[in-house]
Amino acid sequence: MRHVKSPPAGPHLLRIAILTAAAAYAYVLSEWLFFVTKPSVLSALRPRETLEVLLIAPLAPLVAGALASLLLVPAGLCLRALGARVLGECLAVAAPAALLTATEILLIENFTKTMFGFHVGNFPGPGRYLYGLGFAVLFAWTAWGVSRWTRSPRWTRPALGAAGAATASSLIALMIAAAPAPQTGAPIAPRAAERLPNIVILVGDGIEARRMSALGFGRRDTTPFIRSLLPDSLVFQNHFTNAANTMGSVGSLLSGRLPTQTRVVTPPDVFRGADAYRHLPAILRKLGYYSGDISVRHYADAYDMNLRNGFQYANSRSLEQPQTIRAALRVHASTSLFLEASYDRIAGRLRHAFGFADLVDPYELVTRTRHWGWRDPMRIAEFLKFMDRAPEPFFAHVHLLVTHGGYFHPRTRLFSKGKRQNKPWRNAFYDDALRDYDISVAEVVRHLRRAGRYDRTLLVLNSDHGRRSATNENLPLIIKLPRGGRTGRVWFNTQRVDIAPTILDYLGVKIPEWMVGDSLLSAEIDPLRPIVQTQGARLAKGRMGWEVASPSPPFYTLGALGAVYCQWWYQLNLRQTAFSKGVVESHTAPCNPSRRPQDAEVRRFLVDHLRENGYDVSSLAQAE
Repeated sequence: MRHVKSPPAGPHLLRIAILTAAAAYAYVLSEWLFFVTKPSVLSALRPRETLEVLLIAPLAPLVAGALASLLLVPAGLCLRALGARVLGECLAVAAPAALLTATEILLIENFTKTMFGFHVGNFPGPGRYLYGLGFAVLFAWTAWGVSRWTRSPRWTRPALGAAGAATASSLIALMIAAAPAPQTGAPIAPRAAERLPNIVILVGDGIEARRMSALGFGRRDTTPFIRSLLPDSLVFQNHFTNAANTMGSVGSLLSGRLPTQTRVVTPPDVFRGADAYRHLPAILRKLGYYSGDISVRHYADAYDMNLRNGFQYANSRSLEQPQTIRAALRVHASTSLFLEASYDRIAGRLRHAFGFADLVDPYELVTRTRHWGWRDPMRIAEFLKFMDRAPEPFFAHVHLLVTHGGYFHPRTRLFSKGKRQNKPWRNAFYDDALRDYDISVAEVVRHLRRAGRYDRTLLVLNSDHGRRSATNENLPLIIKLPRGGRTGRVWFNTQRVDIAPTILDYLGVKIPEWMVGDSLLSAEIDPLRPIVQTQGARLAKGRMGWEVASPSPPFYTLGALGAVYCQWWYQLNLRQTAFSKGVVESHTAPCNPSRRPQDAEVRRFLVDHLRENGYDVSSLAQAE
């Protein structure tokens, strides 16, 4: 009787489990090394916290891989038994193979980007599909190699011990580091729910109030539609930012807190600890609002800044998660940030390679100078769709970039017609960009009116900072209250951290103590109230473009701290300890010169402010 050789044994479940653990740790280690050596979500962590991320983060892909294997291994073995040997074995080892393939893809992408300056995102056309084919072949090759490897029992025992030790270390680190998620606290009941207005904050990047015809600029009619809104609005004539950088300014707007308090100044900063849950969108969500953020990723995207429990939608992605997943992500906030950033890197490349969406590279966005204003029509279209499907009441933060300079790309060529933009910051092109912003405001207002929602919408028009990221410039702040509420001109100084308390005050909600701004509807504002302003550390020019300065003590991403008192501005350069001052030329309600604060008094105030917020100011004290 002829002996029939039986087919080789298939992958063993225990060996697949061991390899899944090894693949999870390899993936996290390679990504951790990438993030820890560049400005990233890990940059502001203490060494102990960074190590915790390395230990804890592998648990997420390990658990996901284990759950996937429980489904895929039996299916793969069934296919193998039915004769589809190759397909069955690849399916059985799909979980560890997918983790290993993700690691390989990112390592290859890092190498080609670093050495040759390109990656999958540089191929927006048909070339992306060659990457997709390459990724698929890489997965198949990896899966077949894993299948063959898991048949060998020689490495099982030592590998099992190593995998068990690594997993135990991760669990111990998790138990030590985990803490309950901070909560915002239950707000006081607002006015009746059926009367809650919709809230829209429509921001233009880098807008100077003095270039807006609606606010008195006479040479060119840059904002005719906005001018038509003024009789029904509150117009704040002397409004200032709290941050020269978009991220710090957006953080101040949504949190009602200063960048020096939250340590969110410029990328790669993010909100941490209790600050991640203390903000306007989180309070509005508790009141029943459906919230959306339409802006630009990694500079103005609230979720990228780690504002949690607020927005349900942000920049083409739903943030609605099952409660169990949301609770799991709260266990260790820094690990959650790292895992999400890492997931974005691999998922973005796969979506791009297979034609589902263009790649948004987080690192490239924060390290290269690029103009995003041409996408404003798409942002407005996205926002109009959001309004159409959003239940009422809804809250939206919309950040437009056509006025972001110094080279502008307006759709409207009224003032710049026939001219060339041969140097940055040309006024004719900037004024046309303002006209584009005005057109966007008109589109939003008309859409609200057609839907019958305009009279029950609180509309805020504002800017994050002045042109050239100036902090000593007058910015627009126009608030249109629902149903013909209060109107008129307001002359005292206002600041961006006042907007969130003002909205809560209108809703009848108690302003939380952690918000430092004042309601502009009820507070008596001293014209000499100091408006604190931050400026991020200066960027450095590197081989790959403008690169973000890595946070370093004692001031981390903070480069300068300033203050505005009535029409006088002051700034303390924290790196060079230089002190400068001047007058806000566009101020419309100047104070008596006799009330001007003394330089020494302002400098002392700025140093004390830093000290009170946990900064080491010894270098500033030595320079006095």
